[in-house]
Amino acid sequence: MIASPSYGGEEAKQQFIDSVYNFAVSGHNDPKAAVLPVITYVSGTAGPTYSSTLFYNGNATQPAVLGDFLGDILTPDNSSRSLAPFPMERYHQAVEPSFQEGGRSYGSRQRFHMLPIYANKEAMLIAHDMFFELANATFKDTPGGIIGFAFNPITSAFLAATNARPGALQGIDESPACWIEQTYSWTDEVDDQVFDTFISEFNTRVRETLEPMGALYPFYYLNEADVGQPVFESYPAGNLDRLKEIRNKYDPARVFTDLMPGGFKVADA
Repeated sequence: MIASPSYGGEEAKQQFIDSVYNFAVSGHNDPKAAVLPVITYVSGTAGPTYSSTLFYNGNATQPAVLGDFLGDILTPDNSSRSLAPFPMERYHQAVEPSFQEGGRSYGSRQRFHMLPIYANKEAMLIAHDMFFELANATFKDTPGGIIGFAFNPITSAFLAATNARPGALQGIDESPACWIEQTYSWTDEVDDQVFDTFISEFNTRVRETLEPMGALYPFYYLNEADVGQPVFESYPAGNLDRLKEIRNKYDPARVFTDLMPGGFKVADA
């Protein structure tokens, strides 16, 4: 079951933060549900737009755990107030055109960067405001600029289940969190430095603000992290040492390590 509500109005920002926070803290009460909450800014527009993709592995069209996104707090402005069956094949068909010739993302230059924080409304609001105030000032005249801020809510039950798996090396803090994924898409190579500077400036400033609050979450999800972010360094020291021992045993000359271009390297952590 899937729904894709979007939200508007001046009150949407705080309601969006409240809804994401509530899911991070209590979403474990119904593990069949998942939320992808995304805030998007398109260059040249007045401000960000709010939307979410809701998933439910069951038959309920209005599960209570997703109620905040379906009208209890946030009011959808696209009549998407309930979930409906939607096979993943159709979901793929719906999003694929964006990445084909003529689509919004086709041929775009892209970067991703992660900002992991604890589920904390004040910290979430600070990160939101700093990001979009700087984005509006920086990208208003950037051709094809599309900037996203996904407040992915992570429940304590999800993290506990991850740690309970045999062989889990990450040693993740099981406190509710938001693994914020920053997405950047633009058209022209000439703007590369504009985006590089923004990513560096925003993340430096927001971390300096949130660190004294104890709001920074000490784990970087590999799929959302950017080059240079401390993915393996966020593992417990003993676990990272063990990974290095294994790598040294089977690839002492770094043959396979260096044959794989890019990516994060245990050897360099």
